[in-house]
Amino acid sequence: MKGTAKALGSGLLKVGGLALGKIGAVAAAAAPWLLLASAVAGVGYAIYKNITAEDEWIKAGRKRADEIDKNVAKNKEASKKLNNDMTSLATIMNDTSMAYDD
Repeated sequence: MKGTAKALGSGLLKVGGLALGKIGAVAAAAAPWLLLASAVAGVGYAIYKNITAEDEWIKAGRKRADEIDKNVAKNKEASKKLNNDMTSLATIMNDTSMAYDD
C-alpha cells in the first residue's frame, strides 16, 4: 500500500503507526461516513429531545395553574358560604326589626 497506510502479513492494517485489526481497518476506511452518519443521528436526537422536552418554566407554569385552580375552587366555596351567612344575617336582622316594629 502506498502512503501512510500499509498492510501487514497478519491481517492488520497499520495506519500512521497504529495497528488495526480487520474491523478496525473497515472502521478507519469508513470513518468519514460513520462520522457524518453519527453527526446526523446526534443532531436528529437533539432536535427530538428539544421538541418533546418540557422546560422547567413550563412545568412551573402548569404547577402554578393547578394551584390557582385549587384556590379558585376554595374561593368559590368560601364566597357561597359567606353569601349564605350574609343572607341568614339579613333575615335575622329583618325578623328582629319587624319584632320591634310591632
